[in-house]
Formats: sequence, structure tokens, C-alpha cells
Amino acid sequence: MRILLLVLILLLNFNLALAKKKSIPDGEQIVYRKNGTLKEKASYKSGLLEGTKYEYYEDGKTLKRLTKYKQGRKIGIQKFYDKIGILKDFKKF
Repeated sequence: MRILLLVLILLLNFNLALAKKKSIPDGEQIVYRKNGTLKEKASYKSGLLEGTKYEYYEDGKTLKRLTKYKQGRKIGIQKFYDKIGILKDFKKF
């Protein structure tokens, strides 16, 4: 009985993980806030972040953060900008 329950739990978890992976997009994904302003822009390949991800302040125009990804991992230099668009900090990966 315990083995049957364990097998059912494992199958359920596998199906949930598979369904979650299918819901991750490939290509460019653009996210807007409820008020219609741009929140972020990113590209995915095989369900993983690939390329540059742009994140914007509430105005939807001023860049907040720029991060480069390769196969879902941060690479290079992540840049942080203040509310008027001036580079204020960075982090190297």
C-alpha cells in the first residue's frame, strides 16, 4: 500500500513538473504592469533565460536593471540604473 502511494505521488510530481516546463515560453516575453506600462523584456530558449533581460521602472521607459543570461545563468556584468537612467551600480558574474 505504501509503495503504491509513493508511486502515485512520484507520478503526480512528475506530471506537475512537466506541465510547468511546458508553460515556460520560448522566444521573447514582454511583461506589462496592470496600468499598462512596460515592466520587463526577456528572451527564452528551451525554457531558460537566454540573452539580455531588461527591467524598467514604473514609468515603463527608464531602465532599472540589465542582466545578461546564458542557458538560464547570469553572465557578464549586471547593471543597475537610478530613476533618471544613470548607471549607479554593477555586479560581475
